[in-house]
Amino acid sequence: MMDNLSAISSKTRVLIVDDKAEMRHVFENMLYFEDDLLVVGAAENGQEAIEKTQELVPDVILMDVEMPVLDGIQATQQIRKNYPGIVIINVSSEMRHKSLAIMAGAADYLLKPFSTDEVIEAIHRALETHSQKVS
Repeated sequence: MMDNLSAISSKTRVLIVDDKAEMRHVFENMLYFEDDLLVVGAAENGQEAIEKTQELVPDVILMDVEMPVLDGIQATQQIRKNYPGIVIINVSSEMRHKSLAIMAGAADYLLKPFSTDEVIEAIHRALETHSQKVS
């Protein structure tokens, strides 16, 4: 039992935030077979992301930009001070959106569509960025 607990605690904890259930499932499926990653939860808007972040304390958040209630940029601004590396996900390739994401505190920015490898690399970069800020 102890070996299972230590294996789980050594994994990078990921929270998925997207207003579309199908996208949340896509991310979960992408990350399911990654030995070093564990999806700890999902949220469908920025406000729920803030609440789930406090509750679940993930290491990295995959955050969509365009969501109801509170968008990903606003949620990132509120979360970034105390919590994990955040990867912003968006369909827009406009530099303005990427700049807003980075200014809000995101560690990385991914454009849809993306490959599993791109998502995993972005998670690792965000974790590394967050680790550097903490130390």
